[in-house]
Parts: sequence; C-alpha cells; structure tokens
Amino acid sequence: MIYNSLIIHDSIWSNISKAVNSNRLSHAFIFHGSNGVGKEAHAIELAALINCNSKINNNACGNCISCKKIKSFQHSDVKFVFPYPRGKITSQNDPSIRALTEKNILQLRKMMVNKGADPYARIEIDDARTILINSIREIKKDLNLSSIDKSWKVVIIFDSEKLCFPQQTSANALLKVLEEPPPKTVFVLVTSNISLLTDTILSRCQQIYFPPLSS
Repeated sequence: MIYNSLIIHDSIWSNISKAVNSNRLSHAFIFHGSNGVGKEAHAIELAALINCNSKINNNACGNCISCKKIKSFQHSDVKFVFPYPRGKITSQNDPSIRALTEKNILQLRKMMVNKGADPYARIEIDDARTILINSIREIKKDLNLSSIDKSWKVVIIFDSEKLCFPQQTSANALLKVLEEPPPKTVFVLVTSNISLLTDTILSRCQQIYFPPLSS
C-alpha cells in the first residue's frame, strides 16, 4: 500500500483487488460515503495497485517508481480532476489552468503534498464551486494519447457531484467516454453527495459505498 496510515475497508478492498487480479475490473466507479472515510485515498490506492511494478500480497508495493509518482501526483497516466473557480476562463476551449490564480496554484500544490502524506487531507481550492467542462475536455484529449510505458490510465474526480452543479454541462461532456473509455482506462468518481449526481452518470458506474469508520 502507498498509505501506511489509511484505515482500509477490508471487504471493499478485497473485492477490488480480486477484480484486478482476475482482470474483471469495472471501467468506472463511484466511491461514495460521508466525509472522512478514506474514499479518495482508496481511489489513489486503486490507481497504484493496477500500475504497480512490484506488487506485494496483491497490494501496491508503495516503493516502485510508479507508486511514488502516484503518491506525489506526478504520474503521467493518473489524472486528478478537482473543482475549480471560474477565474479567467472565458470559453470552453480555454485551458483549465486559466481558472487558477498564482495563489490558487500554490495552494493546490501544498494540498497535494499534504494529501501525499495524509490520506485524509482535503483538497479544496478557494471559491471552487464546479468542475469545469474545460477540465473534462482536457481529460478526453489525454485519454486519446498513447501511454508511454503501457500503464493503465486512471482518472480520479474529486467532489464529483460538482460535475452536475450548478449546471450539468461537464457531466454531459463526460458521458460518452465514461460509457466507452479507451482500453486500460478506469474512472473513479469520488463524492460525499451521491444524490447530486445525475442518473446518466450513476447508470454508467459501479457504485461502492464506504460506511462510516468505527470509533
């Protein structure tokens, strides 16, 4: 595992690892449950597991180049999508980075470092209320590019209910690739508010509920 301090939901993780080892992994998941149950970290662990070069007991080793890159948010084939503010975005074709100020970028980098160390750390950019269609279009372009080392491509969408709020434009832009992704591609939508996701998103994903942790 890449997170030593993550409290693993054993039954959930056992089913996921069995699906990976039997080559029967779903191409799209929704990890949902209340805040603080480790949904995001389990999604990152899944990305590490299917790309790990030196698995140990059917888990990611945490020490190979792939695992280290994923934990530091630097793996070229593992994409992270976050809600952004509107910033200087003026059209759907603008690069999503235009939504961020220099302060936002520094804030995001710091939060990524914290997330690499603490599986329960939050990544939440100031004034970020929606997942921009610009971000979804960039992901779709990236998925059409060949992977350099033949690794799996994983797209992890944080606070994914914001695909649908305040408008459903981003959710609609995601539907086709979510239903028919390129080979060796997995989507993981993470949310604490699954009721805000559209039926069309829900119907395309395997839903996994993360129950609250015991005291």
